[in-house]
Amino acid sequence: MASETRNSSCLSVKERREARRAGEVSYALTMKALLHRLDPKAFPVGGDASPIEAKAAKMAKTIKPRAFAKLQPLIENRTHQAAEFSRVIDSARGLNLRGVVPRAAETELPAGATPQPRSFRNRLELFIRRLHCVDETNPEGGSDDMVLGGVLVGASGKTNVANTVIKTGFDDGEIKEINRTFGRYSLKSTSVFPKDFLAVFKLIESDSIEEIVAANLESTLKTLAFTAEILHTNAPPAQKPALVAQSVLTSVNLFYGTTHFPAKQVHVSLSGLVLSHDNESGNLHTPDMRGHGGTYRIGYKWRFASGA
Repeated sequence: MASETRNSSCLSVKERREARRAGEVSYALTMKALLHRLDPKAFPVGGDASPIEAKAAKMAKTIKPRAFAKLQPLIENRTHQAAEFSRVIDSARGLNLRGVVPRAAETELPAGATPQPRSFRNRLELFIRRLHCVDETNPEGGSDDMVLGGVLVGASGKTNVANTVIKTGFDDGEIKEINRTFGRYSLKSTSVFPKDFLAVFKLIESDSIEEIVAANLESTLKTLAFTAEILHTNAPPAQKPALVAQSVLTSVNLFYGTTHFPAKQVHVSLSGLVLSHDNESGNLHTPDMRGHGGTYRIGYKWRFASGA
C-alpha cells in the first residue's frame, strides 16, 4: 500500500523548524557562491571557509555563461546582503541540524506486504501528466510560456534535479498534456519499509528564451539541493528525505522570492511495492500555484518502472 500526500507531514514541529533553518543556510551558501562567481575579489570564498562553501562555489562556476547572465540581475540586487549571508552561515557552524534522535527501527517488510521481483519494480517514476493554466498571469493579452523544474529526494535523502519541462502558449483555462517522466528514484537505496519519496516543483513564467531559463533553473536547483542534502548528512535515516525536501523547499522559495510561483512539495510513502492501482497511483495534482497574478496546477502520478 502507499500513502499519497502533498507534504511531508511525518515531520514534527521541531523537525520542520530544523529543516527550515537548514534551508536558510542552504540559500545563504548558494547566494554566497553566486556572489563569488560574480566578483571573486569583492566576495571571497577561501581561507577558513568550510568545505561546503568551497564546494558550492565550485558548483556555481559550472553554470554556463548565458544562464549565469540571466541570474546576474538577481545576484546584483542582493549584493548588499553579503554580510548577512556570511552571518547565517557562521551562525550555523557547530549547530545540530540533524533533526531528532532516530526512531525505532523499521521492519524489513510490513505485515502482509508481498515483495515483487526486483527486475520488474526497482524504480519509482514521477510522471507529469499535464499543466493546467487556471488563470493566465498578468498583464493578460498575450499567452504564458512556462518552465517547470524540480528536485527529487529519494528514500535515502539523496537529491537529483528533475527533467525540466518547457511548455508555451497558455491562455486562461487551458490544459496542455505533458505525459513525460519528470524523474526516477531507486527503490534499492534503502533496505527497509516504509520508503518516502518526495519532489519539490518549481514553476517559472519565462520572459526570454525558454532553454536559457531552464538551464538557469536547473543550475540553481542543483546548488540549492546539494547544500540542503549536505546539511542533513547525519540526520536519522527515517526522517532524512522529509528533512532534505523541506530544506530544499525553503531555500528555493527564499531564492526566488515572493513574486514568483511558490515551490510546492509532493510526497509518497510506500509500505511495500504496491501503489493504489498496483503499478501506479491515481491521477494527482498539486494545490493551486499562484504567482504574477496567475494560477496553475500540475497534474502528476507515481508509477513503478524497471531499470538497471
